Amino acid sequence: MPSTFIESLLRGSSASTLTDIFLFTLLVVFILSVISKRRHQLPQFTNYTPTLLTSIGILGTFAGIIIGLLDFDTADIDISIGPLLEGLKTAFISSLAGMLLSIVYKAIVTTGFLIPKQTEIVNDDDISSVDFYKVMKEQVNT
Repeated sequence: MPSTFIESLLRGSSASTLTDIFLFTLLVVFILSVISKRRHQLPQFTNYTPTLLTSIGILGTFAGIIIGLLDFDTADIDISIGPLLEGLKTAFISSLAGMLLSIVYKAIVTTGFLIPKQTEIVNDDDISSVDFYKVMKEQVNT
């Protein structure tokens, strides 16, 4: 059963380890995206980055909640509160980090900070005599 596999995988890891995994993944995606955007590579990936960062954060939210609830015992709530809160901490930290990195990435891309503008590449076949006339006219007027 896939659900049993996922449950055993999550049960075998601590909330702090899961938090570290999600934060590391978010940082790797963020850094790769900034580098790719700066080099004008992988445009589909860099356009999808804000959504991906938010989605990874939301995935961390659900994983953290599940980890917190796996060992929750309604018969002994006092002992169950600690692990539940650790899982919720993972949930909120991963969501916050995902949204924050998404916003920072959008700000970097929108403002052009750290990412140079791509010079326009003109195909020689697309240049017409009208284009030459406009450029010559601008040079004469300046």
